[in-house]
Amino acid sequence: MLVSMSDKELKRLSVLQEICDQRITQSQAAQLLHISERMSNKTPIKPLEE
Repeated sequence: MLVSMSDKELKRLSVLQEICDQRITQSQAAQLLHISERMSNKTPIKPLEE
């Protein structure tokens, strides 16, 4: 199965991966994604429990 993603979706995915790897904070992610910190709190971009 092949899934195509836009550039915006690919960037979001890479930022989410950086959060999961604990390389950046949620606040830094908001800046990278050009969204407010408040909006990032509503977005499920928290690290997954293993």
